[in-house]
Amino acid sequence: MAIGFLTAFPMSLALMFGMTDIDAVLKSSLPSAEIYYQITQSRGIVTFMMCWVIIVYYIIPQRQNITYAVPQGILVTRGRAVALPSSRPFNLGKAGYICNFLAPILVTIIGTFICFPPQLPVSVNNMNYTPVILVGLFGVILGLWYTRGGKFTGPKIDWEGLGLAGCK
Repeated sequence: MAIGFLTAFPMSLALMFGMTDIDAVLKSSLPSAEIYYQITQSRGIVTFMMCWVIIVYYIIPQRQNITYAVPQGILVTRGRAVALPSSRPFNLGKAGYICNFLAPILVTIIGTFICFPPQLPVSVNNMNYTPVILVGLFGVILGLWYTRGGKFTGPKIDWEGLGLAGCK
């Protein structure tokens, strides 16, 4: 909470002192973009900042849901007895199998429905841009994979020094 206050409070002060026309902010359909524009006087910077907000608040949470679902899928396919230690906190017993089976399915279903438009008929004003951003992000990832993927070697790990020689 302290970190949030120490970052948000100076940002709020900067936004308040940088704002030049409160009426324009109040009449704007996107007040945060109007404040950024008044401070920076640059549409490019405002566009970048708004894209950043979309990525941080809309795209990353979806990615986190996927990263929560992948280990659940691994437990279902490999088996809980193989992948988990026998004595562990929060052992759900037989209910753990249900959770591990349902988590990837529900994340897939919810992730699919999030991409649907909020209402029909779809227009530019009510379109859900999540699929557009996801396709663009997927294109960037594929581009990086084909241009830089083969050049990455990863960290050098001394498995013998760690006492994990059989884990390569």
